[in-house]
Amino acid sequence: MLNVHHDAVADLRLIRQQSPHAFGCLVALIQQLRADPVLQARLHDVDVDGNDRSGAVGVKRWYSVQAVTGRKPVYRLRAWDLERQGLRYRLIYLFRWRDQSFNILAVVARAEFDYDAPEHPVRQRILATIRRDFADA
Repeated sequence: MLNVHHDAVADLRLIRQQSPHAFGCLVALIQQLRADPVLQARLHDVDVDGNDRSGAVGVKRWYSVQAVTGRKPVYRLRAWDLERQGLRYRLIYLFRWRDQSFNILAVVARAEFDYDAPEHPVRQRILATIRRDFADA
């Protein structure tokens, strides 16, 4: 199961205002992830196809966030087709073991986001969301 948290929906709305093309591509990616169980299963495949960009997506764990959330499984995804189009966005998601769901917490432009800057507002928002809405993950 793939869920889109209301914070990620707000991110997508902002992207729609800035770039309708990027918005359409990102929504299509999310729909593809929801519809394709093989692709959805890849959301656990950390670093598979990450270096050679041969698959549909590249997935990495977000270790610095995991370290401060009790090792909750938080990931960042990039879609190679979007990257080739110059659309460098990341889906930040958490896997919830209890219901076996993937939960997209944020959709961010890579150029505007420093993963490891503790004070970055998106990082702070994600941490607050995890603590508030996914304490049981």
